Amino acid sequence: MNKRGINLLLSSVLLSNNYFVPSADGAGPAPKFIVGCFDSSVTGIDSGGRYIEYQPSVSANFFGKKATISTYINNNLSNTLKFSRNSSSFARTEFFDLKVKIYRDQIDLGKNQFKFTFRDSKNRGSTWICETQLYESSFGRDLLSNSAGSGGVFGSKLSGCRFNGKKLYGSVYFAKSSYLADFAIYIASSSYLADLKVYLTDSSYLATSCGLWYPTTSSYLADFSVYITDSSYLADFSVYQTSSSFQAGT
Repeated sequence: MNKRGINLLLSSVLLSNNYFVPSADGAGPAPKFIVGCFDSSVTGIDSGGRYIEYQPSVSANFFGKKATISTYINNNLSNTLKFSRNSSSFARTEFFDLKVKIYRDQIDLGKNQFKFTFRDSKNRGSTWICETQLYESSFGRDLLSNSAGSGGVFGSKLSGCRFNGKKLYGSVYFAKSSYLADFAIYIASSSYLADLKVYLTDSSYLATSCGLWYPTTSSYLADFSVYITDSSYLADFSVYQTSSSFQAGT
């Protein structure tokens, strides 16, 4: 997703710049910390469900060998990045790769706050706060299409809307391994190359007919489980994600 698309999708607004904790005597100035709030993001799905992962640009100028960056989502700790470097005799700017993954069931839609705190080895720090609007579409309704390959599996392998006797609608669990899944599926680049057209619903109560899938975060709550493979030859059948529930089916 490009930067322009992110700005349109998230309507992100920077709330405040960093503020500094007074420095300790003889330890140099307090750290300077900058976060490019929503510079980049990707969406996807895994065993935890649908997610959006922010990949902000982060830089800090500080003394000392060790430091910590903690991320809070709506004041709840999300993750902590600890790092160290060889030299501590002078202050210099370091750049960091920071990833913040947020699952759909972790937050409420609407306004959400992200707080990034930086602490050096003397516990001096700086905080950067961002705020964004999150919508249902922020979590990648097109997540299946993002994995699409250039080809497909010709000739339907399905019997009606079943495979090996198991219905292909209802709650679905996306497994991390083919050994943990009922089926291996391949994401076709065109509906004409797919055995099944799939529409992802927002509720399990809506996933009641062929090709209507509701992603669940628990394999115990799923009607079936699938593993997405990059090879059509390793797939049990191919699917294509449609933008309309009326287009779902075989």
